Amino acid sequence: MPSALDKSIQKWHDVVHNSGLDKGSFNCTLCQETSESVRCDGCLVYEETKRHGCLGTPHEEWVAHQRTDHACHSYYSVRCAHCLVLATNELLFLKSLKENDDVDKQGGAHRAEGGEQSSEDAAENQR
Repeated sequence: MPSALDKSIQKWHDVVHNSGLDKGSFNCTLCQETSESVRCDGCLVYEETKRHGCLGTPHEEWVAHQRTDHACHSYYSVRCAHCLVLATNELLFLKSLKENDDVDKQGGAHRAEGGEQSSEDAAENQR
């Protein structure tokens, strides 16, 4: 059974590929998993950033862009090239949490190795 993080990664994969929407906490399995706690206790994103509401993540810039450039829409999706870059950044961020979580479960320490794509390269590869 997929974890909440796996489902969140799938959500953002779908957003990047224009087959899904970001409805904020309404369709975030990480938020739903910790919904009893308004303070995000137990959320892997919060554990990484120590900030509530996904502040300090690519999602913060995604929401700001959606609100200023695409304010007429109630749910967020990729509507321009910049949206694609921002959504890809969020997807890559969540995948990095998965990598960290997998390493932690194996008892090792995670170290970022070279060779990662830039968000612009990743967005271009997603097209």
